[in-house]
Amino acid sequence: MFAFIFPPSLKLYRMFIIPKRVRRQIFAALSCCIGPLMVGSIAEWSASAFPKIRSNELGFRLSVFQEAWVINTIYAGTMVGPPLAGIAMDAIGRKSTLLLFTAFAITNWTLVTFAPTKHILYLGRFCGGIWAGCVITIVPPFLAEILEPDVRGSLGSLFFMMYFAGNLYENLIGPYVTYRAFCLISSAPVFVFAATFAFIPETPYYYMMKGQRKKAEASLTWLRGDGDVSVELDKIEKYAETFMKQRGSFKDLIFNEKYRKAFLNVQGVYFIQKLCGTFTVLAYLTVIIPKRVGPLAPSNCTQITGIVLLLSTFSSTFLLDAVGRKPLFIISNIGIIVTTSITGAWYFLDGHTNFNMAGTTYVPFLGILLYGGFFCVGVGPIASIYQGEVLPSNIKARASTVTTMMSAFASIVNTTLFAVCNRYIGIYVNFFLFALTSVFGLYFAKYHFIETKGKTLQEIQEELMMR
Repeated sequence: MFAFIFPPSLKLYRMFIIPKRVRRQIFAALSCCIGPLMVGSIAEWSASAFPKIRSNELGFRLSVFQEAWVINTIYAGTMVGPPLAGIAMDAIGRKSTLLLFTAFAITNWTLVTFAPTKHILYLGRFCGGIWAGCVITIVPPFLAEILEPDVRGSLGSLFFMMYFAGNLYENLIGPYVTYRAFCLISSAPVFVFAATFAFIPETPYYYMMKGQRKKAEASLTWLRGDGDVSVELDKIEKYAETFMKQRGSFKDLIFNEKYRKAFLNVQGVYFIQKLCGTFTVLAYLTVIIPKRVGPLAPSNCTQITGIVLLLSTFSSTFLLDAVGRKPLFIISNIGIIVTTSITGAWYFLDGHTNFNMAGTTYVPFLGILLYGGFFCVGVGPIASIYQGEVLPSNIKARASTVTTMMSAFASIVNTTLFAVCNRYIGIYVNFFLFALTSVFGLYFAKYHFIETKGKTLQEIQEELMMR
């Protein structure tokens, strides 16, 4: 009887056994993506910290414009971090650079926790921005270089999921502790990252770029669970030989046709990601959401938003490899167009007409929830994955540096434009501009975006060259 009962259950059990090679890649990706979680914490810190600073917990207060500077100093640091990280990632490796730059994350939390003046607070946030610039520059290439094609989409999206996990971490802790306790608890992931990431090997692509085949083989063997890696190692060697014969310069990113398509494709995806406004909306969320949404206060709405965004990003880990990058990118942009248009229309009716909108405050909140949800299943996570997949290894450091700096500049423009429109025209204008960005996103998807699902890095480059 037992012979008839157990085989089916054993078969079902085996379906859920994760192969050793995948377990190693999951561990490596999770450890690496504590970095984006730290960036998410640093970025979202202001939403919970500002009310405490306004209550004089830090010993001084900030004006509205000084609060804006606290937000923008991160972006300023994000523009400084990439050139430093770009040089270091090719000189000492992706892994060593990330571990080295944790010093900036530690400095951020130390200065922010004990800041005696607003200038020290700015400096701390600037250091946090340098760390963010390093993470955005290095983590996508690192993930692309350690993951197999069939899991690169799902595990690559961990970058974005962990970023929003960092957001949620801040929103769940912030309202319930003092300012200094909040900052100290926020710093905990830094030490978890350093303790776990130290055991992850450098990428085999980096070793092969340096002509260290034995180290590349050892790295790949660890990542693939001690199986035979000879075929994949040969492909990596061929890839490295092809693209390392010519060391790309910054000038080549535009003037060399071999690299221009890849570089401009990545810039397009990142500009759409930044200018469709989700990060700006999150930074100003407690200001944007009506004072009451039914029984919910703004802090409750912020927590709910964080949970929805995290769950949406989690769903993308399954969809990216099942559906593909391009279909999700299109669906995501369509969703953003619809939700931002509805939200913008509500704010226009509320602020510029005589309609009584008091009983419909749930509309902008639901609009923002759905807007964030559509962003997190497509446009959001795809940008970082696309960067790691499309850029050739020999220009990856330079191209990632420029990409992160341009992305930070776009964020500064977006944040500043949001504040200007909100003050002098109306908040509704921002949402219509976000919708317009996603209209451009649909055009970009049709004529420029290439599908990378299930393809090796070599195959992606071959497709780009044929276009």
